[in-house]
Amino acid sequence: MTLKGEVVDIAGRPVAGAAVTVIGAVSSDKYKTRRGRQELATTGQDGHFEGSYTLSGNAVFELILTASLDGLVSEELTLAVRAGDTYDGILITLPEGGSVSGQVVGAGFEPIVGASISIATPLSERRERVAQGWPFGRAGVSGPDGRFTVANLQAGEYQLTVRARGYTSAKVTVTVIAGVNTELPSPIVMTARTSLTFKLTCSDRQPGGRFTARFKLADGSTVELTAEAEPGGRALLEDVPEDAPEMTIQMPGFQPTSGIAIAPVKGSACGHWRDQAASRAIRTAGLEPAGFTHLCLAS
Repeated sequence: MTLKGEVVDIAGRPVAGAAVTVIGAVSSDKYKTRRGRQELATTGQDGHFEGSYTLSGNAVFELILTASLDGLVSEELTLAVRAGDTYDGILITLPEGGSVSGQVVGAGFEPIVGASISIATPLSERRERVAQGWPFGRAGVSGPDGRFTVANLQAGEYQLTVRARGYTSAKVTVTVIAGVNTELPSPIVMTARTSLTFKLTCSDRQPGGRFTARFKLADGSTVELTAEAEPGGRALLEDVPEDAPEMTIQMPGFQPTSGIAIAPVKGSACGHWRDQAASRAIRTAGLEPAGFTHLCLAS
Protein backbone atom coordinates (compact mmCIF):
# COMPACT_ATOMS: atom_id res chain seq x y z
CA MET A 1 0.00 0.00 0.00
CA THR A 2 1.28 3.47 -0.92
CA LEU A 3 0.50 6.60 1.08
CA LYS A 4 1.04 10.10 -0.34
CA GLY A 5 0.30 13.50 1.09
CA GLU A 6 1.50 16.75 2.58
CA VAL A 7 2.35 18.14 6.01
CA VAL A 8 1.50 21.81 6.67
CA ASP A 9 1.54 24.21 9.63
CA ILE A 10 -1.57 25.89 11.04
CA ALA A 11 -1.26 28.64 8.38
CA GLY A 12 -1.30 26.04 5.59
CA ARG A 13 2.41 26.46 4.73
CA PRO A 14 4.36 23.31 3.75
CA VAL A 15 6.59 21.84 6.47
CA ALA A 16 9.91 20.36 5.35
CA GLY A 17 11.72 17.65 7.30
CA ALA A 18 8.67 16.36 9.20
CA ALA A 19 8.67 12.65 10.06
CA VAL A 20 5.46 10.89 9.04
CA THR A 21 4.73 7.78 11.10
CA VAL A 22 2.13 5.03 10.97
CA ILE A 23 1.17 4.47 14.61
CA GLY A 24 -0.58 1.22 13.74
CA ALA A 25 -3.40 -0.45 11.83
CA VAL A 26 -6.18 -2.89 12.78
CA SER A 27 -8.54 -4.77 10.46
CA SER A 28 -12.30 -4.26 10.70
CA ASP A 29 -13.14 -7.97 10.28
CA LYS A 30 -13.61 -10.50 13.07
CA TYR A 31 -9.90 -11.37 13.15
CA LYS A 32 -8.85 -7.84 14.17
CA THR A 33 -5.47 -8.29 12.51
CA ARG A 34 -2.96 -5.72 13.78
CA ARG A 35 0.12 -4.10 12.32
CA GLY A 36 2.62 -2.12 14.32
CA ARG A 37 4.36 1.25 14.25
CA GLN A 38 6.51 2.22 11.24
CA GLU A 39 8.40 5.34 10.21
CA LEU A 40 6.80 6.00 6.82
CA ALA A 41 8.64 8.95 5.24
CA THR A 42 10.16 12.41 5.74
CA THR A 43 8.66 15.42 3.99
CA GLY A 44 10.61 17.23 1.29
CA GLN A 45 11.07 20.97 0.84
CA ASP A 46 7.53 21.21 -0.55
CA GLY A 47 6.08 19.43 2.49
CA HIS A 48 5.09 16.33 0.49
CA PHE A 49 5.74 12.73 1.50
CA GLU A 50 5.33 9.27 -0.02
CA GLY A 51 5.89 5.90 1.61
CA SER A 52 4.86 2.24 1.63
CA TYR A 53 3.16 0.28 4.39
CA THR A 54 2.52 -3.45 4.10
CA LEU A 55 -0.91 -4.94 4.79
CA SER A 56 -2.32 -8.32 3.75
CA GLY A 57 -5.79 -9.74 3.12
CA ASN A 58 -8.96 -8.16 1.76
CA ALA A 59 -10.24 -6.57 4.93
CA VAL A 60 -10.56 -2.83 5.48
CA PHE A 61 -7.98 -1.54 7.94
CA GLU A 62 -8.19 1.45 10.24
CA LEU A 63 -4.77 3.09 9.89
CA ILE A 64 -3.46 5.86 12.15
CA LEU A 65 -0.94 8.46 10.94
CA THR A 66 0.94 11.27 12.70
CA ALA A 67 3.64 13.76 11.73
CA SER A 68 6.30 15.24 14.00
CA LEU A 69 9.06 17.83 13.83
CA ASP A 70 11.38 19.22 16.51
CA GLY A 71 9.19 18.15 19.42
CA LEU A 72 5.81 18.97 17.89
CA VAL A 73 3.41 16.14 17.04
CA SER A 74 0.22 16.34 15.00
CA GLU A 75 -3.12 14.96 16.06
CA GLU A 76 -3.73 11.38 14.98
CA LEU A 77 -5.24 11.03 11.50
CA THR A 78 -7.35 7.89 10.96
CA LEU A 79 -7.82 6.44 7.46
CA ALA A 80 -9.88 3.48 6.20
CA VAL A 81 -7.57 1.58 3.81
CA ARG A 82 -7.13 -1.73 1.98
CA ALA A 83 -3.99 -3.67 1.18
CA GLY A 84 -2.43 -2.85 -2.18
CA ASP A 85 -4.24 0.44 -2.77
CA THR A 86 -2.68 3.89 -3.24
CA TYR A 87 -3.93 6.81 -1.16
CA ASP A 88 -3.06 10.34 -2.27
CA GLY A 89 -4.04 13.76 -0.98
CA ILE A 90 -3.47 13.00 2.71
CA LEU A 91 -3.17 16.26 4.65
CA ILE A 92 -1.59 16.41 8.11
CA THR A 93 -1.39 19.66 10.10
CA LEU A 94 1.35 20.26 12.66
CA PRO A 95 0.26 22.26 15.72
CA GLU A 96 1.83 25.51 16.81
CA GLY A 97 4.24 25.10 19.68
CA GLY A 98 4.54 27.02 22.91
CA SER A 99 7.50 27.84 25.12
CA VAL A 100 8.42 28.29 28.78
CA SER A 101 10.77 30.94 30.20
CA GLY A 102 12.00 31.63 33.69
CA GLN A 103 14.97 32.34 35.93
CA VAL A 104 17.00 30.15 38.29
CA VAL A 105 18.41 31.79 41.41
CA GLY A 106 20.00 30.88 44.74
CA ALA A 107 18.68 31.62 48.21
CA GLY A 108 20.04 35.17 47.98
CA PHE A 109 18.39 35.61 44.56
CA GLU A 110 21.79 35.51 42.83
CA PRO A 111 21.53 34.06 39.27
CA ILE A 112 22.61 30.43 38.88
CA VAL A 113 24.48 29.94 35.60
CA GLY A 114 24.50 26.62 33.74
CA ALA A 115 21.57 25.02 35.56
CA SER A 116 20.13 22.08 33.62
CA ILE A 117 16.44 22.52 32.69
CA SER A 118 14.43 19.47 31.66
CA ILE A 119 10.74 19.41 30.78
CA ALA A 120 8.81 16.16 30.65
CA THR A 121 5.16 15.16 30.66
CA PRO A 122 3.83 14.02 34.06
CA LEU A 123 4.46 10.35 34.83
CA SER A 124 0.71 9.65 34.88
CA GLU A 125 0.45 10.67 31.21
CA ARG A 126 3.95 9.90 29.90
CA ARG A 127 3.37 6.37 28.55
CA GLU A 128 0.25 7.39 26.62
CA ARG A 129 1.85 10.51 25.15
CA VAL A 130 5.06 8.75 24.10
CA ALA A 131 2.94 6.04 22.44
CA GLN A 132 1.23 8.78 20.46
CA GLY A 133 4.59 10.05 19.24
CA TRP A 134 5.18 12.87 21.70
CA PRO A 135 8.85 13.35 22.64
CA PHE A 136 9.81 12.17 26.15
CA GLY A 137 10.92 15.70 27.02
CA ARG A 138 13.06 18.69 26.10
CA ALA A 139 15.99 20.40 27.77
CA GLY A 140 17.69 23.78 28.19
CA VAL A 141 20.40 25.55 30.21
CA SER A 142 20.26 28.77 32.22
CA GLY A 143 22.37 31.68 30.90
CA PRO A 144 24.61 34.26 32.62
CA ASP A 145 21.59 35.97 34.18
CA GLY A 146 20.08 32.66 35.26
CA ARG A 147 17.36 32.90 32.64
CA PHE A 148 16.24 30.10 30.32
CA THR A 149 13.73 29.42 27.55
CA VAL A 150 12.60 26.00 26.32
CA ALA A 151 10.75 26.23 23.01
CA ASN A 152 8.78 23.99 20.60
CA LEU A 153 6.65 22.42 23.29
CA GLN A 154 3.36 20.72 22.54
CA ALA A 155 0.42 22.36 24.32
CA GLY A 156 -0.30 20.61 27.61
CA GLU A 157 0.87 20.15 31.17
CA TYR A 158 4.53 19.42 31.92
CA GLN A 159 6.84 18.88 34.86
CA LEU A 160 9.88 21.16 34.78
CA THR A 161 12.96 19.97 36.71
CA VAL A 162 15.99 22.15 37.46
CA ARG A 163 19.36 20.67 38.48
CA ALA A 164 22.60 22.48 39.33
CA ARG A 165 25.78 21.25 40.93
CA GLY A 166 25.84 21.97 44.64
CA TYR A 167 22.04 22.47 44.85
CA THR A 168 19.02 20.30 45.55
CA SER A 169 16.92 19.79 42.41
CA ALA A 170 13.66 21.74 42.12
CA LYS A 171 10.44 20.81 40.30
CA VAL A 172 7.64 22.99 38.95
CA THR A 173 4.44 22.08 37.09
CA VAL A 174 3.73 24.32 34.10
CA THR A 175 0.95 24.51 31.50
CA VAL A 176 2.06 25.25 27.93
CA ILE A 177 -0.30 27.09 25.56
CA ALA A 178 0.10 26.87 21.80
CA GLY A 179 1.64 30.01 20.31
CA VAL A 180 2.36 31.53 23.72
CA ASN A 181 5.56 31.96 25.74
CA THR A 182 4.66 31.07 29.32
CA GLU A 183 6.76 33.10 31.76
CA LEU A 184 7.02 31.50 35.19
CA PRO A 185 5.44 33.89 37.74
CA SER A 186 8.46 33.82 40.05
CA PRO A 187 12.11 32.72 39.93
CA ILE A 188 12.95 29.11 40.73
CA VAL A 189 14.88 29.31 44.00
CA MET A 190 17.45 26.54 44.46
CA THR A 191 18.49 25.32 47.92
CA ALA A 192 22.23 24.80 48.33
CA ARG A 193 23.42 21.37 49.36
CA THR A 194 25.86 20.84 52.18
CA SER A 195 28.59 18.58 50.80
CA LEU A 196 32.05 17.29 51.63
CA THR A 197 34.93 16.33 49.33
CA PHE A 198 37.84 14.12 50.31
CA LYS A 199 40.22 11.42 49.14
CA LEU A 200 40.36 7.86 50.45
CA THR A 201 43.79 6.25 50.76
CA CYS A 202 45.33 3.03 52.08
CA SER A 203 48.92 2.06 52.82
CA ASP A 204 49.05 -0.95 50.48
CA ARG A 205 46.33 -0.37 47.84
CA GLN A 206 44.09 2.36 46.50
CA PRO A 207 40.46 2.32 47.71
CA GLY A 208 37.81 2.89 45.06
CA GLY A 209 34.17 2.13 44.32
CA ARG A 210 31.05 2.31 46.42
CA PHE A 211 31.24 3.19 50.09
CA THR A 212 28.94 4.14 52.96
CA ALA A 213 29.33 7.17 55.21
CA ARG A 214 27.56 6.97 58.56
CA PHE A 215 26.99 10.29 60.31
CA LYS A 216 26.43 10.48 64.02
CA LEU A 217 24.16 13.40 64.81
CA ALA A 218 24.18 15.59 67.90
CA ASP A 219 21.09 13.84 69.28
CA GLY A 220 22.78 10.43 69.03
CA SER A 221 20.88 9.21 65.94
CA THR A 222 22.65 8.21 62.71
CA VAL A 223 22.22 8.96 58.99
CA GLU A 224 23.78 6.85 56.21
CA LEU A 225 24.78 8.11 52.76
CA THR A 226 26.24 6.04 49.92
CA ALA A 227 28.55 7.35 47.21
CA GLU A 228 31.10 6.21 44.62
CA ALA A 229 34.81 6.93 45.05
CA GLU A 230 36.76 7.47 41.83
CA PRO A 231 39.60 5.02 40.99
CA GLY A 232 42.03 7.50 42.53
CA GLY A 233 40.01 7.62 45.75
CA ARG A 234 38.43 11.02 45.25
CA ALA A 235 34.88 11.24 46.58
CA LEU A 236 32.03 13.71 47.00
CA LEU A 237 29.26 13.37 49.56
CA GLU A 238 26.20 15.54 49.03
CA ASP A 239 23.26 16.39 51.32
CA VAL A 240 25.45 15.98 54.40
CA PRO A 241 23.49 16.48 57.66
CA GLU A 242 24.25 19.96 58.95
CA ASP A 243 24.40 18.96 62.62
CA ALA A 244 26.69 15.94 62.21
CA PRO A 245 29.80 16.24 64.43
CA GLU A 246 31.14 12.78 63.53
CA MET A 247 31.38 10.45 60.51
CA THR A 248 32.52 6.86 59.86
CA ILE A 249 33.51 5.50 56.42
CA GLN A 250 32.87 1.86 55.44
CA MET A 251 34.04 0.29 52.15
CA PRO A 252 33.95 -3.42 51.21
CA GLY A 253 37.39 -5.00 51.62
CA PHE A 254 38.60 -2.41 54.13
CA GLN A 255 38.22 -1.91 57.85
CA PRO A 256 35.82 0.88 58.87
CA THR A 257 37.41 4.15 59.94
CA SER A 258 37.09 5.30 63.50
CA GLY A 259 34.78 8.24 64.17
CA ILE A 260 36.02 11.31 62.28
CA ALA A 261 35.17 14.70 63.75
CA ILE A 262 33.66 17.05 61.15
CA ALA A 263 31.98 20.45 61.02
CA PRO A 264 29.81 20.78 57.88
CA VAL A 265 29.33 24.28 56.51
CA LYS A 266 25.60 24.84 55.95
CA GLY A 267 24.58 25.26 52.32
CA SER A 268 28.14 24.98 51.03
CA ALA A 269 29.91 22.81 48.51
CA CYS A 270 32.78 22.78 50.99
CA GLY A 271 33.19 21.56 54.53
CA HIS A 272 35.51 21.63 57.51
CA TRP A 273 37.20 18.50 58.78
CA ARG A 274 39.00 18.36 62.09
CA ASP A 275 42.40 16.71 61.76
CA GLN A 276 42.51 15.12 65.21
CA ALA A 277 46.22 14.30 65.05
CA ALA A 278 47.19 17.92 64.37
CA SER A 279 44.21 19.40 66.26
CA ARG A 280 43.46 21.88 63.52
CA ALA A 281 40.61 22.57 61.08
CA ILE A 282 41.20 21.58 57.43
CA ARG A 283 38.99 23.06 54.73
CA THR A 284 38.12 20.99 51.66
CA ALA A 285 37.38 23.17 48.65
CA GLY A 286 36.04 21.98 45.29
CA LEU A 287 37.48 18.97 43.51
CA GLU A 288 41.10 20.03 43.08
CA PRO A 289 43.55 17.42 44.45
CA ALA A 290 45.31 20.05 46.60
CA GLY A 291 42.07 20.72 48.41
CA PHE A 292 41.39 17.17 49.57
CA THR A 293 41.57 15.87 53.06
CA HIS A 294 43.04 12.35 52.93
CA LEU A 295 41.26 9.65 54.92
CA CYS A 296 43.36 6.54 55.43
CA LEU A 297 41.63 3.15 55.36
CA ALA A 298 43.13 -0.05 56.76
CA SER A 299 43.08 -3.28 54.73
